[in-house]
Amino acid sequence: MENGMMKVHRILLLADAVKLVEDQTGTFYFPGEFSVGMWKRYMDICDVLVVVCRKCRGIINSKTAKGNYEAKPEENIEVYCVKDRYENVKSYLSLSVKKYNYQLVEREIQKSDAVIVRTFSSMSAAAFQRIINKYHKKVLVESVGCSWDAMWNHGVRGKILAPYSFFSTRKIIKNADYVCYVTEFFLQTRYPAMGKQIAVSDVDIPDTDIQVLHNRSEKIRNHKGKYKIATVGSVGVDYKGQKFVIQALAELKKRGNNRFEYYCIGDGNSRKLKNLTGRLGISECVHFLGAMPHDKVMEFLGEVDIYIQPSLIEGLPRSLVEAMSKGLPAFGSKVGGIPELLDEKCLFKRKDVRQIADFLESLNVKMLLEYSERNFEAARKYEPSRNNERRIKFYREYIIECSEN
Repeated sequence: MENGMMKVHRILLLADAVKLVEDQTGTFYFPGEFSVGMWKRYMDICDVLVVVCRKCRGIINSKTAKGNYEAKPEENIEVYCVKDRYENVKSYLSLSVKKYNYQLVEREIQKSDAVIVRTFSSMSAAAFQRIINKYHKKVLVESVGCSWDAMWNHGVRGKILAPYSFFSTRKIIKNADYVCYVTEFFLQTRYPAMGKQIAVSDVDIPDTDIQVLHNRSEKIRNHKGKYKIATVGSVGVDYKGQKFVIQALAELKKRGNNRFEYYCIGDGNSRKLKNLTGRLGISECVHFLGAMPHDKVMEFLGEVDIYIQPSLIEGLPRSLVEAMSKGLPAFGSKVGGIPELLDEKCLFKRKDVRQIADFLESLNVKMLLEYSERNFEAARKYEPSRNNERRIKFYREYIIECSEN
């Protein structure tokens, strides 16, 4: 540990739930959650950060990558990719794939001074057990989502694996030396810990300016034309729930209400959702914008009128907090940490198309102003000035213990 700096030389970040992309030059790009602030969080406590994650299939064009993803910083960050066991049944059962992954993880564990596990997949569960049983290194778990929900809402194979993943994750978190939960209550209840723990979101919004709220209020009062609704999340997976909003818009169209347009921001194959809009006859009011860099997402959130988080699973959704920081009226499903963010009046049962439609139809200027002000104030608790000091203190406690181990 450097004098006064509270750093270790090398930290391993096991994040195999994260999928990066690679362009033709060999440059890696990460999803928007890995913003500059996220990287800095780790680099403040180590000299070298080693990230072990997964990689999307194929190579993408560098222009597309730069326009849609966050480039890996040039500083001392090494990236290694495990083979994707979840690609298909053959990959999941392959002993060679399993052996390759474990050898990679084991090698990096041996070389690292500290290990942070940021995931809820079964690969990390097994790797974590190796750390406990063989290398005796202190481990910090970042509990960012529910393994049961993630697996259960991922097809038939996911339902088969859900119990194993759930109990493995419970065991990991129960026995971890340090646990950082992103929720206040939800994940703590499902995955209780015996070690040192903290509840602090991994969302770091810029310090909010009251002028943002004033501008939003003015926009609401002077609104003309259709309302723009947005959801940020992968369009290639069912559990983000965009299809239920699309179905709600079709229901509203049947009622003669054409006041809304829906914008879906996120990576993944949107073919299923586009086919759905075609079958329902509402293709003209649903727009798929693809993935965007974080700054472009924030800019777009300033332009829309309403935000919706219709997810089937969540930890504490970053995009919802960011939308709230823009003074956006927002509503979402009663899953994960969403009820910790929104007023009870702005929650709906997951998959409840009629409830979504009824809520949209009931909106008026008074309600929009009320939700806007309430959300803006609620988002301020996620400003770096309020979160960073607590998080840094917790992580540095962990680093000090690692250096003394």
